[in-house]
Amino acid sequence: MSRIAHATFAAFAVLALASAPARADFDSDVKACQGSPDTGVGWQDSIDGCTGAIQSGKLAADSLPTAYYYRGIGYDSLEQYARAKADYTEAIRLKPDYEDAYVNRGTDYDNLHDFNSAIADYDKAIKLLPSDQMAWFNRANSYRHLGDNKRALPDYDQALKLNPKDADALSNRGNAHRDLHRYKEAMADYASALTIDPKHAKAYYGRSLTERAMGDTNSADADLAKARTLQPDIGK
Repeated sequence: MSRIAHATFAAFAVLALASAPARADFDSDVKACQGSPDTGVGWQDSIDGCTGAIQSGKLAADSLPTAYYYRGIGYDSLEQYARAKADYTEAIRLKPDYEDAYVNRGTDYDNLHDFNSAIADYDKAIKLLPSDQMAWFNRANSYRHLGDNKRALPDYDQALKLNPKDADALSNRGNAHRDLHRYKEAMADYASALTIDPKHAKAYYGRSLTERAMGDTNSADADLAKARTLQPDIGK
């Protein structure tokens, strides 16, 4: 699964001071917009706060892209990917070098099965910030969704250069190796993923598929059982 970039909250710039009651409403909207369940704000409340801040006319021009971006995160978190995509598109229109917005819009395209558009957005994100590990990881996933494992592998390699402890990237690279019948490399990646995260259900499941392809049914059954202990619906 691809990932979205969560915002590092920054203060919104305001155009002008309003009357005290209007200002209080605006401040409440801004606070909610920048919130999340981790800070005691539900996603719908965050979306509503962002909408209020956007519609208030009080945000400075350089803060509007951030408000759309935050609202996109809220929609993503509620799996409303088309709405999230629209907000990231507006954020990018207002701020064409908004790298995180390209990453998140790419994830929405991926979730909506428009993998080529996802890859195009990750291309832009990587051009803007080559050190963004998430963009490399997500682009690799989109290549895999297109069945292009050969192009996915170098992106997983780069993601792992940037974060060698990424168990998801190791497991997914193992899947790409497996689909290319590179079973030795796949097994090594699953082992590394499980060393980092011994409860990584997808690594156990991927390894079980690889073992079955290699004719090791007993090991495959054991790993499938471990995977389903951790995630009962995996592979169903």
